[in-house]
Amino acid sequence: MRKLIAILMALMMVFGIAAACAEGSENGEETPALGGEVVGGWAAAEDTEITDDLLVVFDKALEGLMGVKYEPAMLLGKQVVAGTNYAFLAKGTVVYPDAQPAWYIIYIYEDLQGNAQLLDIVNITLSVPSLNAAE
Repeated sequence: MRKLIAILMALMMVFGIAAACAEGSENGEETPALGGEVVGGWAAAEDTEITDDLLVVFDKALEGLMGVKYEPAMLLGKQVVAGTNYAFLAKGTVVYPDAQPAWYIIYIYEDLQGNAQLLDIVNITLSVPSLNAAE
């Protein structure tokens, strides 16, 4: 009997929390962070332009990285955490004569003190479907 009561109490708590969350989202309320951004969720960049502040973050994170020269083309999005994660679209060129550039998504974390850290570099490979694929 105690087990049944404990299960019923746990279910009531879960439904109560779910109802409170649903009520907040029905009213259009979100849990804002600094600047009204939602903590933890990735958001597409409203302005994709690389500002001087974003360039500083990008350069700090890639400082000391050798072999490929990366140039940020646009900000794709960001995620507010204990700091900010950024996703940049960047053109990268291997440092040797006649090297062909490639496109990358570069993920960077900036902490609350302004330190930047490279998280990942993902090569974007574009494939063109074969014209003979229907045969």
